[in-house]
Amino acid sequence: MPAYDVAMDGAGDSMVVPVSRARPLTPAAVDQLVTAVRCALADEFGEPPASSPTLSDVEPDEFLRAVVTHRVAGLLSLHSEAVGLSPALAGSVRQLAMRDSVGAMRLAHETLRAWQAVSSAGIHVAVLKGAALSTLSTGSVGARGPGDIDLLVAPSDVARAHEALAGEGWSALDGWIPGAGVRWAWTSWLRREHDYGGGPVDVDLHWRVSIEPRLSPTAEDLLDRSVEVPMAGGSVTTLAAGDALGAACYHTYLDRHGRLRGLVDVVRLTRVPGARLGADHNRACRRMVGDVVGFAHGLIGNVPANRLAELTGPRTPDIAAQQRLWNEWSLLPLWSADAVPTRELSQMYRHQLRYAPALRGVMRHTAELVLPPERLSEDSGIAEVATGVIAEGRHLIGRRILRRE
Repeated sequence: MPAYDVAMDGAGDSMVVPVSRARPLTPAAVDQLVTAVRCALADEFGEPPASSPTLSDVEPDEFLRAVVTHRVAGLLSLHSEAVGLSPALAGSVRQLAMRDSVGAMRLAHETLRAWQAVSSAGIHVAVLKGAALSTLSTGSVGARGPGDIDLLVAPSDVARAHEALAGEGWSALDGWIPGAGVRWAWTSWLRREHDYGGGPVDVDLHWRVSIEPRLSPTAEDLLDRSVEVPMAGGSVTTLAAGDALGAACYHTYLDRHGRLRGLVDVVRLTRVPGARLGADHNRACRRMVGDVVGFAHGLIGNVPANRLAELTGPRTPDIAAQQRLWNEWSLLPLWSADAVPTRELSQMYRHQLRYAPALRGVMRHTAELVLPPERLSEDSGIAEVATGVIAEGRHLIGRRILRRE
């Protein structure tokens, strides 16, 4: 799905423009958006807000750009009066929310189609994030807006799920074929998903939730306790509430705490009945969840006190490190590894190792850098692997050290 930005035309009306023309967000606009989201969530939960944003201090187009980047137009549109948006600004946010609503309806229909394609092949499948998470956390299929379709299957079912998606018109990017060969073995160890295009909405096919396996229960365990939610006139299965909370915290952590929509997901899920972590959410996973929930509450509030105490446990969440990441990444309209300076890229990889066993995490990230699966073919041998390592090493040195394109 293309990303968009907002600008103002000469008459003061909002326009949607490609985000490739966007510049970094202003800290003032993001700060006011944080306050607006905090107020909107309080209104959603029927609680008095702690404070209201002073939007007169921020240019309207800067605020709207922040709304689009952080993907919270729907939330603010529903609660514009409580947030204190001016009529003009509320109208612009409503336009953005209407566009998102159309995308969310398309996402819901395509999610049902993709889920049915895989399920009809006799495969146990669940929807991650997207329209299913929206329904689970709010009761509304469109509350989160548009996005991709994320499907979770057991590793042993990836090849059959691949064929089922192909039968409905989705095709794996890079000509990827799972289930056999060196490339699949390498991909399944390094990564957690593969991308499919060719449909109205792209699909990400997952065989685990987290890159580092110990930060989530296995796909088989998650699928065994998945639940059913309504979807576009039918129904799909998605993660149980506690598993969805763990997954939402992981995705927020993976995104370096840089997007408000992910943090809103976390806060909403803490209020879903039965959203408790299972026994197979190990110590590292619980520490990650506690840190993310603690940071989300510190930034946008609205986590009930009893849930905050339960999820953070006796230890103090590591808020400072997450705040530093938020301060940098929340201002960036687009994230691309090639566009990120080496210092920030190094920071990103260190962050991703925070909850992983040091040696295994370093090995995984080094392997991803030195030999990404795209460098291999299904029948690659030792010679092809060595050639790929050399080629990627030269590419990295040229791009990162010598600054060659």
